[in-house]
Amino acid sequence: MKIGIVGTGAMGCVYAALLSDAGNEVWAVDSWAEHVAAMAADAYGDRALAAETLLLAARYQGVDGRMPTSTGAAQEVIANRIADTALFLIALENHLRTWGDEDLLAELWPAAQRAVGYLYSADPDDDGLVNGFGELDRWSSDPVVQTTIHLAGLWGAALDATASLAEIAGEDDDATRAREAAARVRMILEDEFWNPAERRFNFAKRVDGSFVGARTVLPAVPMIFGLLDPGSAIPALDLFSSAALSRDWGVGL
Repeated sequence: MKIGIVGTGAMGCVYAALLSDAGNEVWAVDSWAEHVAAMAADAYGDRALAAETLLLAARYQGVDGRMPTSTGAAQEVIANRIADTALFLIALENHLRTWGDEDLLAELWPAAQRAVGYLYSADPDDDGLVNGFGELDRWSSDPVVQTTIHLAGLWGAALDATASLAEIAGEDDDATRAREAAARVRMILEDEFWNPAERRFNFAKRVDGSFVGARTVLPAVPMIFGLLDPGSAIPALDLFSSAALSRDWGVGL
């Protein structure tokens, strides 16, 4: 039987794999939901589905360490977004913290090392932040945008996750490096992305080191992962409930 699964994210890809194993011809299209699906499965108690989602992602990891973004109708794997690689590490740590699944960590630790290695390499200028290599990474078509606050937030959270995973795996050097890098990201967010005049966070950093001050909700990403000081995060929340983000059709990102 030919079965198409469209726009269903990571869990859809898991179901596609299960249907394929049962002898069906299956293809899946669209996003892996950036591995948030694994965290959702953990949240509602489906340990097996969450683990299978993470294993499936690792199975299609790129040779450079990137995690897949989506699969196409021809079953090719697209790995072109830094966010998915960071979210794999975040989701794996979340799963381990939820279930204590050290057997899964032992199986996926090599994939985690390759993933964080790729992310380290995405900071060629050693400014402490990963660079966006395309519009999907930057959430901007402006080529002078080097990185955004949501990428910085995902990078910081991925480093925190890597440090925790490395400690459990007994990899002390990896844990130390990740914790030091995470502390640097926190400092950059507070010292460089913060706009004290308007008491909010800037959207993006340009190649020349200046910042794009567009009003967006993307500072919510580092907020969610606890990377921002409450003294700046709480005032910044006022923007989210203001008319500054309103559009005719709803609320802009």
